Amino acid sequence: RQNLFLGLMAIAFFLLFYPFPSGMVLYWCVANLLHIVQVRMSGAALRRS
Repeated sequence: RQNLFLGLMAIAFFLLFYPFPSGMVLYWCVANLLHIVQVRMSGAALRRS
């Protein structure tokens, strides 16, 4: 359920930020990708310990 909400929020923010300057959209996309990587890496580390 949380993954669905996060996916919908990502789509909503993309549509909201679409008319903004490209630098802002690029920053937002990169920040989200880095956050996803961080969450997956920390989850994998917790499962191993």
